[in-house]
Amino acid sequence: MLRKQHLEASLIDVWQLARYLSNNDAPSPGRFGYNANSLRTLLYPWDLLLLARELILHASNCGQNRLDTMTSLGPVVNAMRDASDAATRLKLDQEDVLIGIHRLAHQQFRFQGNHDLSAMGRYLLVFGQVEFDKIMLASTGLATAQYYFLGMAVAGHLLHSPRVNAAQNYGEFGISREASSDFFRRLALPVSELRERFNAATQYDGLWQYTWNELEAHPLVGLDPKKPEHLYCPLPVLWLRRVTAGLYYDLANTRGFSALRCTQLFQSS
Repeated sequence: MLRKQHLEASLIDVWQLARYLSNNDAPSPGRFGYNANSLRTLLYPWDLLLLARELILHASNCGQNRLDTMTSLGPVVNAMRDASDAATRLKLDQEDVLIGIHRLAHQQFRFQGNHDLSAMGRYLLVFGQVEFDKIMLASTGLATAQYYFLGMAVAGHLLHSPRVNAAQNYGEFGISREASSDFFRRLALPVSELRERFNAATQYDGLWQYTWNELEAHPLVGLDPKKPEHLYCPLPVLWLRRVTAGLYYDLANTRGFSALRCTQLFQSS
């Protein structure tokens, strides 16, 4: 079913659905054939995370279909849920049921919080301490203010477009072309490499829907090897999460990070 989908067009459809489901002020994707309330009762943000993974794995730009109506989207979502149910039924003892409830909580609760630009402000206060700048430069090649400037610029752009241009010049803002290019390289992967990582992590058992999704670490996807600067972000919430809470994992192994008095830093924020 997914091999019939056009990859680029379908990821753009996922972006529009993700924007709509996560933001009450986002315009309704009217062409999907459902009004606002109906669509939100049929589809959930965590469905889109799994759908984006499977599209990247199986769709291509040779496909003729896209997910821009409920007639096309509905069967795909239903099949995806059927696959999840079938995987869950592989284990039905009491212990696995309790573990399954725990997994569902971790899958769903993190999409129910506040994932908007205000989160950037909070993490800028946390990581914007003077002591962090040297570590930020060593780890990312950017000062904290520069890193969050780029993060906020992209987040704002994703409110209106699913595609960003990694070749854009930020020199007027004191960020060199080399530094901005490295920033995007850290957060993006070409679709071919994403597929390799997805295939390496995939498990066709009760964990099918819970395996690590590489989009969490690399929320930007390059679809055209001839235009590597054109990057798509089907799930903007993953971008916000990656450049805020996810920054910790970039810094954790950097020399000097563990010596910081993090408790005081968090208290001061």
